[in-house]
Amino acid sequence: MNASLSSLLSGHWSGLASMLAGAAAATYIGIVVSGRGQSGAVEARAFFILWVLGLVMSILSGLRDQVTVAPARVGWTYAPLMALGILAFVMLPLVPIANLLGWLRGYRAAFDLLAAIIAAKWVLAHLHFLRLA
Repeated sequence: MNASLSSLLSGHWSGLASMLAGAAAATYIGIVVSGRGQSGAVEARAFFILWVLGLVMSILSGLRDQVTVAPARVGWTYAPLMALGILAFVMLPLVPIANLLGWLRGYRAAFDLLAAIIAAKWVLAHLHFLRLA
């Protein structure tokens, strides 16, 4: 994982695209959390849009950091990133099913959890730049 300012400025398109996707996700989370549009259909759409933004962010950060193979050793930064990524993937089919079965009422809690997952992954992916990973 080589997330750093130099990778952003090195001229590789994925560094800038990754930062723009992160900014778009943060902006989108802010818009939804501010309370604009609270109907069930809007909540469902917001959840799916955020899920796609999170996937795009993960793909772009993998391209940026030139991740081509699984790490030889899963350290304290990779393990949570992988666990959070798996949780986000599992949410995509489970949340609509849970809504259909009546286990959930709406998508707001799922949106909030997904926003927290994306924020945590973003922080973990950028700890290397802060020299904490």
